[in-house]
Amino acid sequence: MASESSEIVQLTREVHRIARGKVSEINEINREATFLAINALIESARAGEAGRGFAVVAEQVKRVSQRIGLLTGELNSELTALGDRMISQLQNQEAQRLTDLAFNMIEIIETYKATISFTAPTAYRAMLAAMNQGANLSSLRAAVSAGETLPAPVFNDWVQKTGKPILDGIGSTEMLHIFISNRFGDAAPATTGKPVVGYEAKIVDDDMKEKPRGEVGKLAVRGPTGCRYLADKRQNAYVRDGWNLTGDAFTQDEKDYFHFAARNDDMIISAGYNIAGPEVEAALLSHPDVKECAVIGAPDEGRGQIVEAHVVLAEGVIAGVDTAKRLQDHVKATIAPFKYPRSVKFTDALPKTPTGKIQRFRLRPGAS
Repeated sequence: MASESSEIVQLTREVHRIARGKVSEINEINREATFLAINALIESARAGEAGRGFAVVAEQVKRVSQRIGLLTGELNSELTALGDRMISQLQNQEAQRLTDLAFNMIEIIETYKATISFTAPTAYRAMLAAMNQGANLSSLRAAVSAGETLPAPVFNDWVQKTGKPILDGIGSTEMLHIFISNRFGDAAPATTGKPVVGYEAKIVDDDMKEKPRGEVGKLAVRGPTGCRYLADKRQNAYVRDGWNLTGDAFTQDEKDYFHFAARNDDMIISAGYNIAGPEVEAALLSHPDVKECAVIGAPDEGRGQIVEAHVVLAEGVIAGVDTAKRLQDHVKATIAPFKYPRSVKFTDALPKTPTGKIQRFRLRPGAS
């Protein structure tokens, strides 16, 4: 970790050095151009040929613009490359920090015989890997997943490995409470559950009309807690007709269970198809070559968007065209073929929040 921090400091210094150098070159060009232009105008005035002087100045301005354009392009290229290296280092640091936290949690559970665990899906995958290496988490009688949706492969692996329940649910800062959850004895993979006591939930369209069962729509919730933004335009979008719109896309099945599809702004529309990124992620996570992944919609001229997967491979798996093809074929065989990732990018780490939630927005083109 210390060596990575040192490298980031060095990269930052390199950014400053390059920027200072290019700015210095641009300033020198401007000084030179100004001197030549003034001389051209003076000489032309003396000779009574002001028109020729202005022509010389115009040509000089053109040359300066071209040289500055080249320097700016070089500067952008060099800074982009350094920025990519810095982002990669920061992501690696964050991944290591979260791994350390997960193993610290494992040590605490083993030492103090904790019986209930509350953490993110990423940490549960780390716990499963630790148990394969001999960690003893048998004191746990239940696990609660939070932060983001619990992928079906993690649910299945946890139950199979431990024989203990793992509960998923959804709440929000605005609602101050969890409002849909699984229950002990009534939990299933890829299922968020049913409303907790005191809350109601439904799936609606843009006009707040309830959608048929099985169709993806906006999740609307109401109950004893709620949200009110003060002097904030978000109020009109978040609260409508007494219902709170959480910003999540869900479906509800015939047995009243709610199923997470994606955040509303994370739904991928490709060639007219609506594709939920988490479903593709779950398919990828079920392959043994995949340690972690995140799926986004990438711009595409022909389809509007394509499914793009950012994949952290399991130890020992080599990134390459063959591996990408293997993962693509696996997704086609696991879910609908049109949902497979047409673009697969391999990475050492995914951007995450301090609590381990994947920051998919940082993977989008142009994101800082």
